[in-house]
Amino acid sequence: MNSIFKMTLLSIAAIATVFSTTRFSAYAADQPSGKITDTPQTISDQDESEEPEPIPISINDCKITINKTTYAYTGSFVKPQEIKVVFDDHLLIKDKDYTISYFNNKKVGYKTAGAKITGIGNYTGSVNVYYSIIPQTNNSMVLSTSNDSIRVNWAEDSNALAYQILYSTTKDFSSNVHSTTVQGKNYVNLSRLPAAGERWYVKLRSFITDNGTTSGKRAGTYGPIRSILVKDNIRSVTIPYCSYTYSGKAIKPSVKVKGTNGVLLTEGKDYTVAYSNNVKVGTATITITGKGNIQGKYIKKFIVKPKRNAINDLYTTKKGTFTASWNADSTASGYQVLYSTDPNCEKNTYSYSTKQTKITFSKNPQPGKTYYVKVRSYLTANGTRYGNYSAVKTIPLMQRDIDVLKNSLASAIKAYPGSWSVYVKNLRTQEYLEINNRKYYAASLMKLYCMAATYEAIEKGKIKETAEINRQLKLMITISSDDAFNRLLHIIGKTAVRDWINRNGYTETEQYHGYAAGYDYPGTVIAAGYRNKTTAKDCAKFFESVYKGECVSKAASQKMMNLLKAQQVRYKAPAAIPKGIQTANKTGDVKDNAHDCMLVFLNNDPYIISVMSEIPGRAFANAYHITDLSRITYNFFSRNTK
Repeated sequence: MNSIFKMTLLSIAAIATVFSTTRFSAYAADQPSGKITDTPQTISDQDESEEPEPIPISINDCKITINKTTYAYTGSFVKPQEIKVVFDDHLLIKDKDYTISYFNNKKVGYKTAGAKITGIGNYTGSVNVYYSIIPQTNNSMVLSTSNDSIRVNWAEDSNALAYQILYSTTKDFSSNVHSTTVQGKNYVNLSRLPAAGERWYVKLRSFITDNGTTSGKRAGTYGPIRSILVKDNIRSVTIPYCSYTYSGKAIKPSVKVKGTNGVLLTEGKDYTVAYSNNVKVGTATITITGKGNIQGKYIKKFIVKPKRNAINDLYTTKKGTFTASWNADSTASGYQVLYSTDPNCEKNTYSYSTKQTKITFSKNPQPGKTYYVKVRSYLTANGTRYGNYSAVKTIPLMQRDIDVLKNSLASAIKAYPGSWSVYVKNLRTQEYLEINNRKYYAASLMKLYCMAATYEAIEKGKIKETAEINRQLKLMITISSDDAFNRLLHIIGKTAVRDWINRNGYTETEQYHGYAAGYDYPGTVIAAGYRNKTTAKDCAKFFESVYKGECVSKAASQKMMNLLKAQQVRYKAPAAIPKGIQTANKTGDVKDNAHDCMLVFLNNDPYIISVMSEIPGRAFANAYHITDLSRITYNFFSRNTK
């Protein structure tokens, strides 16, 4: 029944009621005053005792409105502040025309909360109206920046389906607006669009949807807008090498610093560099600190490794064995030796690690083969060894045994009077032997060291190389002139020879005086307990350095070798060497001592024999024994060339 029809019926009923009432009133007026008759009088077809009932109106035909369709979750029951029920512009009255009851109005939901409007009085039926309870406005958003991106964090909202983040470079979000949706976590990294140096504005809302998925219609309120200036972080630092050799000075490798996406950063503008622990052997640190639009710190480490070591002795004394020694290094964790039959030490290579500075190898080396040897001091850091290998040295292994020669020489010495010391070294194989090495009065062997100190003074410009200087050098070496020694000592300085000896590692040699009535005659020095001394081993070391061109310099070594080859005193060690084989030697003789040190150029097998002796009062008479020892040595090397 439509509303117009209902209103028509209602009007007709009202008119009938009025008409009936009027008639009743008129009838009453016709009666005598104060008296009402009981006689009924019919004035209409309708019974005057029955009043027509109004036709009820369904509440469904009313217009129902609520002030808002969404309300924020409070944890309590949520009721709309105002509900209006209107029928044909007629505002119905609550509790007279209708009642309200609520359902599902506490939990968050999209149009799941409702108000039930139930008609009363002239109104019947009921109708439900629905509204949404949405998550509270999320005010917990916090922004941070790093790595050329923005990180957004917020408090988790158990009532939310998901979260929506809007971000823009405009404060009013009028342009360049981007959105991202996050579900199942309370953070997001905005990294695709933001760039270092840009300011971005961000707002967040917790939301629900009409279908329970993020693709549905969303409901939620954005929280306050926050902004942040985007900064980058240092993402990588590279240096040319991971380790550098100790130099005694601060090591400062150049750095290449990159930010996010490989962007190369600029020192001073984007970062600063600081070095620490970068002098001594160990682990050094580079600290890169962000500056300007770059933030954070980056630590880069590198190794300061021990300085390059050197093999200072490599020799063989027995068939199929060799011994290597090297310099001690207190900064090293240990030493590693590589030896191989390959000159590049890339195949057939053996490695040995030790904390000692000398080792004899006998297990793997094979007689008759040549081995290439190198050593390094190393530092162990993070399970890795760092260190530089020395230059490679070569050692041909004999099929002979130099101990045979040593036994022969020792047996001969037993029959000689006095004390004897012998040192022999093969310069090709580096095999050597020493018997009773001890300090003796040096006699004229001290002139070797004076020769070296004189050439050093010339090379350093302290004196000029004049004809007279060269003449004195020749006299001192070739005929062993004491006067020439004294003159040169006076020219280069009283302590020049002693200083040269100490600087060049001749630890078994001492120089205090000149000769005879010359410069600082021993009478005053010897009385105090000092004498010039040296050993057979130190003299052999001197000859070897001259042979290798390492004494003072290559040029000076050649000049010294020429003087030694021109030696005229040849009645001891050189006397055993056949004609045609070149030698270089220097002798030393006094009444108690007989010495000779000689380099023999035996084909491709050069060797040194150094002999010193002390026979009180009878040195000259026993000097021929040096010739015997020289002959035994020559026969061994000439007959055993392998």
